[in-house]
Amino acid sequence: MNGAHLHLLLNHFPIIGVIFACGIGGFALMISNQAVLRVALWLIVLSGALALPTYLTGEPAEEIVEEFGANHDFLEAHEDMGKLAAIGTGMVGALALFGLIWFRKKEISRLFSVLVLAAAVFVGGLLVYTGNLGGKIMHPELSSGQPVGSVEQYDDDD
Repeated sequence: MNGAHLHLLLNHFPIIGVIFACGIGGFALMISNQAVLRVALWLIVLSGALALPTYLTGEPAEEIVEEFGANHDFLEAHEDMGKLAAIGTGMVGALALFGLIWFRKKEISRLFSVLVLAAAVFVGGLLVYTGNLGGKIMHPELSSGQPVGSVEQYDDDD
């Protein structure tokens, strides 16, 4: 397993984890269920913990895909957003962990829950955008605006 493979393996977990956590947390708030809310917060903590190794495997992955002629501008944009997304995910994960510890023997306040989930929605957006930028590195069909093999691609009228 090389650095690119490891990065591709890891990068989906923070994205999907935060998205699911937001849905689970929103549902927990709707039904006022503390146990379900705690599951959402633990999922945010796990996503935050996985954001760091995901970011750290990015550099070895970059070195590998550069050999295949990957677009340098896409690599740099993905790296810059990756750093921001990793920091944000780590911070939201730390906030969720703080809440789980602080409220371990009492009900998690609604204000705290909404604050963490709102931050997680924002971070989820950063993660999705970062993942989209990463996909454009080696998937030309994502960056061209048209599917690979489309008729427009082979139009000789130009």
